[in-house]
Amino acid sequence: MNRKIIGEYLKTVVAAIAAIVLIWVSLSYFLLFADKSVDTDLPQYLVRSFSQYVKIKGDQVEISEEGIDRLKPYDLWMQILGPDGSAVYETNVPEEIPAQYDWYQLINYTLESNRLEGYTVFATDVEKHPGYGIIIGCSSNVAGKKSYSYAGEGKDAITKSILILIISATGIIMIAAYVFSKKVSGPVAAVIREIDEISKEKFVKSHFEENIYKDVFMQLESLDNKLKMGKKMREEWISNVSHDIKTPLSAVRGYAEILNTQDYEFERSEIGIYAGEILKAEQAIEDLVEELKVSQTLIEGKFPLKVECVNLVDLIEECISEIEPKQKSGVKIDFNYVDEESILCDRMLIKRSLLNIMHNAVIHNDKYIVLSIRVWKEEKVHILIKDDGKGMSEHELANIFERYYRGTNSEHTKGTGLGLAIAKEAISAHNGIIKVQSRIGKGTEFEIVL
Repeated sequence: MNRKIIGEYLKTVVAAIAAIVLIWVSLSYFLLFADKSVDTDLPQYLVRSFSQYVKIKGDQVEISEEGIDRLKPYDLWMQILGPDGSAVYETNVPEEIPAQYDWYQLINYTLESNRLEGYTVFATDVEKHPGYGIIIGCSSNVAGKKSYSYAGEGKDAITKSILILIISATGIIMIAAYVFSKKVSGPVAAVIREIDEISKEKFVKSHFEENIYKDVFMQLESLDNKLKMGKKMREEWISNVSHDIKTPLSAVRGYAEILNTQDYEFERSEIGIYAGEILKAEQAIEDLVEELKVSQTLIEGKFPLKVECVNLVDLIEECISEIEPKQKSGVKIDFNYVDEESILCDRMLIKRSLLNIMHNAVIHNDKYIVLSIRVWKEEKVHILIKDDGKGMSEHELANIFERYYRGTNSEHTKGTGLGLAIAKEAISAHNGIIKVQSRIGKGTEFEIVL
């Protein structure tokens, strides 16, 4: 997520810089060069359009007042030449300028500016009057003037340009900061809002798939699903635990009421039978309370491990001996090992974990199954507990180690849903690993590495 935020920040910065440069260049050009124009009073431009001010009737040549005024800004002189190359009209012409030209000179003056007696001259034809020509001359410093004028010059231009840059940068940075803050703070506000919704159990999925907090919203959705599932499992667990407590309590109450009957005198053997059933019911309640206690202390990391060297083969055989009297007829247990392996562990916790896994395999499967147990060592000790029973779905596999979870194979069996959760926490407390694989109709396989 940090990379996404940095990426958004860099994109915003690059966009802001590009916008600043673009606006600065555009405004600078507009303010500094918007009034750029050709100075048409310069001789090289005036000569091209001067024909409009010339009137020729017979041998009479006239220049309009506007034409005369156009010559004044740069103190230009002008000659109108007749068909023979002689001047038929002159204004402001210096004394040293000739009144007669040959055609070779006129052609040169027409094609490009040329020097004449210390002056620069430009020539062209008089439009609509073949044979007549125009010569406009000026001092050399006038001909060398810039052809364009600008809105800004010198220090004023620099000042305007800097001012434009500052204003553009300030505006763009403020806009970029606002856009970036919206991208970052908007989703954060939504995260806070949805966390509040989760706390009230009112979470509704938001559509933020494409923003920088996509992973956060996915985690929130996952958390919400887990909380909902956890709530459902807790409710089911409370119902199951209540049932598991009520069943032995009902037995205790029933046998107690029988023993309390005043109209019948019980024999000692009968009293012993009833007392035995009451003790069994009491033991069931005690086991349930102990399971809850162990689960909670393991989750909190407060369970005191009593580590000792334990012969793993002996421990598994002990578990099998406790499972066999309770197993359904038709269940076959097959135990194989290469060498008798010993590990440092809390004997009670590891035994409880193995018993929980074996017990689940026996009670949650069909009548006829094979329960295979193998032990071997590859750097660490491996324990494989495998059955060829019903198997589990992917959904069940994903939740099998969750507290209070009871799969579809557990619907008609008693239990708190804590057995495998305790097994996982106990093995994790020993820095071990427990893995599970299962296929519907093929069975389930637990592998423990210690």
